[in-house]
Amino acid sequence: MKCYYCGADVIEGELFCRYCGTRQDRAPEGPPAVEETVPEQETIPEKEPEKPLFELTVPPQPAWQPEPWSQPAPAPQPASRTAPEGRYVPYGAPARNAAKRGPMLQLPAERSLGMMVFLGILTLGIYPLVIWCRMVTELNIAASRYDGERTMSYLGMVLLTPLTLGVYPFVWFHGFCRRVGAELKRRGINCEFGAKTFWLWNVLGALILVGPFIFTHRLTRAMNLLNRDFNVKG
Repeated sequence: MKCYYCGADVIEGELFCRYCGTRQDRAPEGPPAVEETVPEQETIPEKEPEKPLFELTVPPQPAWQPEPWSQPAPAPQPASRTAPEGRYVPYGAPARNAAKRGPMLQLPAERSLGMMVFLGILTLGIYPLVIWCRMVTELNIAASRYDGERTMSYLGMVLLTPLTLGVYPFVWFHGFCRRVGAELKRRGINCEFGAKTFWLWNVLGALILVGPFIFTHRLTRAMNLLNRDFNVKG
């Protein structure tokens, strides 16, 4: 038979095992049970998060907007620089308190025969020459872009007079008066003036001495009307 405890061979009848000494007449209770105890684990306390030395606060950012210099500048508005009808404004001078819009360059529209005679006497004949030169320039400004023509200056006509034996002034005055009459008609101005006015009053009228004065009066009146319409309409 076998020992209940160690498993060695035991002779039948023996009360104790010769090897381990275990009693054989009853089954052994077995080795005492050893209770396994699991040591309790130490609970490690959680560390509190370290506080920073200083806190950086960022203010809320506003919505993005384009910078002022990245936006296109507003277009400048043209100022009204015309003059009321009948007001004299020198060449290139700006007109203020205008009732209507017109070109920046305002042409004189208040000439008269009496002023030309009076100032001609005071300036020994220089003022009428200046007025004639300016009237030619004013006609080219008002009419050249429409009829495509350009009248020679008054001084140029005077210089060519001796070379043509006095013939060119008739051709020049004919073309000048014709352009004035054509521009008046194109603008719808009710004023009878043209090349025939020159031949009738300045040439034939010279026989009665007052003809050239009548021609000059009608010419200044026609140019005043033409310049006044240009100052408003351009």
